[in-house]
Amino acid sequence: MAILTSSEDDLKVITSMQENMAAHMLFLPERLPSCTVLRAQEIMMIDSHVQDSSLNLVFKARLQDENASEVVDSTIAYFQREQMPFSWWVCPDDMPAELPHILEGAGLTETETYVGMSLVIEHYGYEQIELRIERVLESEQKEDYANLMIELHQRDSTAQEWYHQFQDIEFSLSDYEQFYVGYLDETPVCAGSVTLHSDVAGIYNLVTRSRYRRRGFATAMIQELLIRSQEAGYATAVLIAQKDALGLYEKLGFERLCEFSVFENR
Repeated sequence: MAILTSSEDDLKVITSMQENMAAHMLFLPERLPSCTVLRAQEIMMIDSHVQDSSLNLVFKARLQDENASEVVDSTIAYFQREQMPFSWWVCPDDMPAELPHILEGAGLTETETYVGMSLVIEHYGYEQIELRIERVLESEQKEDYANLMIELHQRDSTAQEWYHQFQDIEFSLSDYEQFYVGYLDETPVCAGSVTLHSDVAGIYNLVTRSRYRRRGFATAMIQELLIRSQEAGYATAVLIAQKDALGLYEKLGFERLCEFSVFENR
């Protein structure tokens, strides 16, 4: 988990980014009765009881050298008993430093590297793009958001059922996690969410319906999330990007700060 900066301010942002990501990962599972969430001092774990490794997560490891292998083995054994795939996210502040090697030694495979990026919101240059963006609060918006997520990820039927549970959650204006849908006329074409937590605004779940891509709608959604974040008093935005999307975010002004590794139990 490389740290790509030596700036004191950037290092603080990296720590906030990790706390923000954890809050984002926990928001929906903690509100869904079908999910099992473990918040422990040494590890956090989500079992969504769905055959999808992106919905069953392990993260925020704070393991001691003397028991790290034991905790890793017991975590893997849990998901084996449940017959569930899962992803273990390794972040820059995770402990011990040898955690990736311990995971590999326990049989997990590194499948992806993501890049943590940040942006000073007031330095962003906004563009006018014709798109109506609504915050998800009512049932129709919930359905539109869930359908966009399902279409993007092309998930199997069990995972689709998980996203349909989105309808059962009651959202309020005071939630730290906010979901948005972008409409072209009356058609939902894109979605995104922002997590206002740990002194940074985390941008997640940016999706655009396939036939509406390359028309600036993702940029319009990012702009809306930045505006909402600034209005809420946040000065720094962060996101965790796949490597093939780095060019897009760098054009928008985001800078690389660190890397996250994802391991899976294939």
